[in-house]
Amino acid sequence: MTQKHLTKHSFTVRKLNAFDPDLEAYTFPHWRPVFRSLGSNREGLEPAFALAAVSRDGEKVGLLLGRLEGGSKRRAVFLSVYVAPPWRGQGVGRALWATAEELARKEGAEWAEANYVLGKPSIAFLEKILKKQEWSVPRLHMYVVKFDLETVGDVPWLRNRRLPEDYEIVLWRDLPKVALDELISSNAEKAWVPPDLSPAEFLENYHEQTSVALKWQGKIRGWLITHQLNGVLRWSCGFVHPDLQRRGRMFALYGHVAQRAKRLGLQEITCTVALHHPDMAAFAVRWLKPVVKRFSESRIAEKRLREE
Repeated sequence: MTQKHLTKHSFTVRKLNAFDPDLEAYTFPHWRPVFRSLGSNREGLEPAFALAAVSRDGEKVGLLLGRLEGGSKRRAVFLSVYVAPPWRGQGVGRALWATAEELARKEGAEWAEANYVLGKPSIAFLEKILKKQEWSVPRLHMYVVKFDLETVGDVPWLRNRRLPEDYEIVLWRDLPKVALDELISSNAEKAWVPPDLSPAEFLENYHEQTSVALKWQGKIRGWLITHQLNGVLRWSCGFVHPDLQRRGRMFALYGHVAQRAKRLGLQEITCTVALHHPDMAAFAVRWLKPVVKRFSESRIAEKRLREE
């Protein structure tokens, strides 16, 4: 697919069929593994797509990265868009976006979705594209939190908290199979684990040195699964049994993992908190916002690509 646009400068938008290392810096570090998977047919991997904007002189001036998710009613998720500074204001970003919509539509996607974090200079540019392309008005989706491990000792509730004798924090990698089987059985009997917070969904490439489970009376009743990239530790999935949430047991997990991360020489911790978990969102506003290095909002916008 090639689309030509003539503005002050001339460029084309091209679909990439394979990873291009020259464009890796044009997407966020978090999404670079997705970009590297471009063209991969590995089972269980959501297919990625990418579009590059190239000047008539062959200079690579922009990149849009996305992936297709879901089953028969596919959803195209636009992960990132970037335009080289000298080329901004020339229609490159909108051309990438419009071509990505066309590509997603041809791939059978009924909806397109974009999720982004406030606080960056490029957000005004992105929201301008969304408006011109007639996407929905962006809405608050989740909180995005980052704090510096150098100051972790200054946060009282992140210090190691003493737990009653019937509690224990252990590394996830050390859990015996019988404990994992009991967790599955307990949740099957009374569904107390939200589907999007199941630890099994977060174990690919997880950080073994800081991913932990909370055991109560010998049974798994909480966890904090983490991932690490470039010195930043991500709290990817944290949850404790509803019966234990008001006893501050999540504080113990956060503090334990923060201390482990600090001893390993990691620099920062980041996490996201979805608004569809209202208790966790309230926790973030009350306990995280006053003490973290950065507390920002993630917004989401959507567009229907095909009528049912």
